[in-house]
Amino acid sequence: MCGISGIFNFSNKKINNKEIIKKILDIQNQRGPDNRNLWVSECKKITLGHNRLSIIDLSKNSNQPFISEDDNYIITFNGEIYNFKDLRKELIKKNFFFKTNSDTEVILQSYKCWGLNFTKFLRGMFAFVIYDKVKKKIILARDPFGIKPLYYTNNNGVLYFASQIKALLSIKDISFTTSKAGICSYYMWGHVQEPFTLYNEIRSLEKGTIKIIDINGNENNLSYGSIKETILNSNFEKLFGKKIRQPIGGDFSFSPKLANYWLKQKWHKTTFLYGIDIFMTMHALMGNFKTEQTNLGAKIHKPSAPKLGPMFTQVLTTFFKFIKANRKKWDNPKLKNDIINFYNIYFKT
Repeated sequence: MCGISGIFNFSNKKINNKEIIKKILDIQNQRGPDNRNLWVSECKKITLGHNRLSIIDLSKNSNQPFISEDDNYIITFNGEIYNFKDLRKELIKKNFFFKTNSDTEVILQSYKCWGLNFTKFLRGMFAFVIYDKVKKKIILARDPFGIKPLYYTNNNGVLYFASQIKALLSIKDISFTTSKAGICSYYMWGHVQEPFTLYNEIRSLEKGTIKIIDINGNENNLSYGSIKETILNSNFEKLFGKKIRQPIGGDFSFSPKLANYWLKQKWHKTTFLYGIDIFMTMHALMGNFKTEQTNLGAKIHKPSAPKLGPMFTQVLTTFFKFIKANRKKWDNPKLKNDIINFYNIYFKT
């Protein structure tokens, strides 16, 4: 695990690039404690940062941001390329030179060899940003499974990106305003669907996507690897001996009738603590949460657990105090942190 970060100031806005990236490097230090560094372009428009966790090539030669042997390409990379040795051999046959044994350099040389098609040859988990001096553009890319994170925000002609949302929130120009789309998708699917986050101004680079931005700030997105499409276009009958009736990754709609039905059932009322996310979600969707928050235990659990209410209220109060003190340590929410994220969304601090 490493931490990547950077700024592309294509509007020439007056900002302190170095100080912003240094602060992000501090925040993301736990992602890569072995080395930290930043690189600034001659034009001062691009600044790249990197927190390194040394895994493959442990030498200082592989520190990042990594610069190609001809000084025309610079990369900041988080992840691991599993087939980098095979790609390296292939590139050597094509007369490409290597000065390290790292998979980072293989990514750069692959880009030089195959252009934007190079991601189709990569097998692994990754998120990286390449600055191409020749074509004067930056390339953001993420693996098809979306294992490695990459968040960005385009704020008044300045592109900021980092491995963690809280790193971007450290920039004073970035607003903490929550995203309704992000909140809605979290409570419907158990996670915030890409490209949304919980914050209006911050986006997640979608998995299997390349984002190209030129020197004038013009953007172009290319989808190079969709796991869903690969699965749906596979011959399951040949692989498994039978057809898959329900498409994997299909779309399902939420019905308010389902919420009403769920809330009326008696069998759901024995769930406690871990299952409270279900009640909170449904009541929030129905617009009832604020009137229920102090007596969830007493009111909702009354048929099967009449003495649970006061204790449950006390547990929530204590837990919310803990969350208030530590909420900035959490990043993008997942279903396992339901009660934490519900507090983050509905309680103003």
